[in-house]
Amino acid sequence: IIVSWQWLPFATLIFITALQSMDREQLEASRMDGANYLQQLRYLYIPHLGRSVAVVVMIEMIFLLSVFAEIYTTTGGGPGDASTNVAFLIFKQALLNFDAGVASAGALFAVLLANIAAIFLIRMVGKNLDKYGPPPWHVNPLSPPPTWCAPWQPGPWPCCCSSRWAGCC
Repeated sequence: IIVSWQWLPFATLIFITALQSMDREQLEASRMDGANYLQQLRYLYIPHLGRSVAVVVMIEMIFLLSVFAEIYTTTGGGPGDASTNVAFLIFKQALLNFDAGVASAGALFAVLLANIAAIFLIRMVGKNLDKYGPPPWHVNPLSPPPTWCAPWQPGPWPCCCSSRWAGCC
């Protein structure tokens, strides 16, 4: 509970910032096209929050692998081993049980786990960046604006997605 109270404001701030950075014109256009709130949530809000979720998960996972002081001062890893994590287990094996081999294997496991998670999340964020084309500052201001293509409208529609217009669909 201590750790969740410590990191919940950080995650909330990241998510609020991401929601405030949404393009208001895109939301207004979706309303004009007849999208209800659930369709806006599915097609606009959730995809927009994908990068923020990946960043928060990566930062908090790396932090949770290194939480030690809170466990040591409050519960000492107990009752039993209920509040033991990898960092506390490494401490316990190295300094209380004097088993440096098991402690170093646990430390290597923690580093590998953090690296695998970070690589997975960075690739997920990078894939989302490539999916929407170049950033919006590469848009040619002299070209005509695209027509709005709404994925919630039935039937075929002219899709406006091109590499010039980032975030259009």
